[in-house]
Amino acid sequence: MHMAHQYALILMDINMPVMDGCEATKIIRQKCAGEDGPYIVAVSAQNPENNFSEIGFDEWVVKPITKNKLKELVDLLIG
Repeated sequence: MHMAHQYALILMDINMPVMDGCEATKIIRQKCAGEDGPYIVAVSAQNPENNFSEIGFDEWVVKPITKNKLKELVDLLIG
């Protein structure tokens, strides 16, 4: 799977139906192993209880996401 060529940044909601964002992120990281995968930002309604970097997230943000915060994240991760 060549996701690195399709997406530069993914905003991943932590609390999703069927599969949570942590599990989805782990799968993306496994499929992109050895490649430059996309940046993945954890999106949560509350401060994280997990160490998101160990799961594979590059950053995290608490909802609601403001336009300025989103711009900061894009500038930080993508430039």
